[in-house]
Amino acid sequence: MRVFMILMAILTTVLAIKITSIFTLTILCSDLIYVILFPQLTSVLFVDAANIYGSITGYVLGLIIRVLSGESMLGLRAVLRWPWYEAETDFQPFPYRTSSMLISMFTILLVSHITNVAFRAGWLPRRFDVLSGIVWHSESKCKEYADEQRSVEIQNLPIDTKENIALEILPRQMVEINESDNGDT
Repeated sequence: MRVFMILMAILTTVLAIKITSIFTLTILCSDLIYVILFPQLTSVLFVDAANIYGSITGYVLGLIIRVLSGESMLGLRAVLRWPWYEAETDFQPFPYRTSSMLISMFTILLVSHITNVAFRAGWLPRRFDVLSGIVWHSESKCKEYADEQRSVEIQNLPIDTKENIALEILPRQMVEINESDNGDT
């Protein structure tokens, strides 16, 4: 962890010295957010099957593809040349940022699906789930049972309390204590 912090400090120092414009730094930052973090956020919010293995793989692959595509603001020449690349000006008119983002998103989905299938089918033992990224069947059943239990408890409430949406449902012991306190006064 300390080594990573030192490396990040060195990297940010080099970027601060190399980049002379705040505008350039802002554009570079928004570019990296679009290519790397947007697929992460989208998959976390809208894809139930996404897991940490797909997320890490998509992050790393998106970063590698984006860096290899070159960045004129940092003086990085393109190693990965997309269609319509102009070698004289080192310009790529192809939408390589969007392509990098889509590749990252596809990687997240593909690797998540592969790891989910591999772990759940037993091809990989459960002990190899070192990042605890797989939701196991028993855990999902517990959540479903808890949801069912909550709905049964709500159905068992007296009729007049079902209509009151703002009713706070308290544990049974607290309800009994509160009812006995109200009867004494």
